[in-house]
Amino acid sequence: MELKKLSDDQLLESLGEQFVIDRKTSHFILLHLKEIWTRRLYAKRGYPNLMSMLIKHFHQSETAANQRLKCLELMLDVPIVEERLIAGDLNMSTVAMAQRQIKREEKITGKKVSKGKKAEIVESITNKTMASAEIELFKLLPETASHPQTYERRVSENATRLSLTLPDDVRDMMNQLKEIWAHVDPSMDHIEVMRRSFKIALQKVDPSQKVNSNNAKASQSTRHLTESVKHRGTKSLTYYGKAFDRELWQRAGSQCEFVDEQTGRRCDCRFGLQREHVIPLALGGTNTLSNMQLLCATHNQLRARKVFGDKKIDSYQISRRPDLQQ
Repeated sequence: MELKKLSDDQLLESLGEQFVIDRKTSHFILLHLKEIWTRRLYAKRGYPNLMSMLIKHFHQSETAANQRLKCLELMLDVPIVEERLIAGDLNMSTVAMAQRQIKREEKITGKKVSKGKKAEIVESITNKTMASAEIELFKLLPETASHPQTYERRVSENATRLSLTLPDDVRDMMNQLKEIWAHVDPSMDHIEVMRRSFKIALQKVDPSQKVNSNNAKASQSTRHLTESVKHRGTKSLTYYGKAFDRELWQRAGSQCEFVDEQTGRRCDCRFGLQREHVIPLALGGTNTLSNMQLLCATHNQLRARKVFGDKKIDSYQISRRPDLQQ
């Protein structure tokens, strides 16, 4: 189509048709994402979450991927969102903003926002501009208005700009460390304080880091041992020594060990890794290092579902999380 040959009315009509197509396309993308999420297909293909799959497999920008997933989250809880997105009464930017505010409210208060409240929020932002919708959100989610949000933005190849509000106790601890380390660098700034603090903390808690020479001999004698302990009358719990964990984390490279058998892709998640038995204890497995692997939460759960079935795992999760019954 040569746009220059169109009349003014035809040009406007053509653009309107493209917007309709764009809304339908966005809707179909959300439906695809919903089905992928339902099947946990991202996990089967070696991704720790759907966000990672969108960015690394489908080459979406972080902003676009985040916006679509926030829309999907709210759409799953409030089905009318889907209808209003198609009709154009809601747009993805507004819906994504609402879901982000809902998640912040939950994080601040420690309480789940009910589905009824979410439906009320959707009604309040329908046919609203971003600015007007934000005002409505602050009214319905008051805690988000009184707690400033942290912003993160990439500013160069090796630097990220953070904007955050520090509680007084955190600020005081940073200043105290500056004073303690003043003999090392009298002009030390907050960045250097954080760098030194994080290095010390990682040496203490990162299982993959080597112990210092003073502890090496003491650790070596228990490097392959685990201990079963009775705790408050419950069944035996297994505790793993630091040397055991260090060897496990080093073997895994501090990375989830799940590999998709179809593509050969290994999950690259390094967040919240969990020990998991290759052969479950319930099926005769042991607590030896050779029977252990590191998995992210997503692939730990995927493996549990494969071994024990969806029904049993769903029942277990609901018993631990009553809010899932809402």
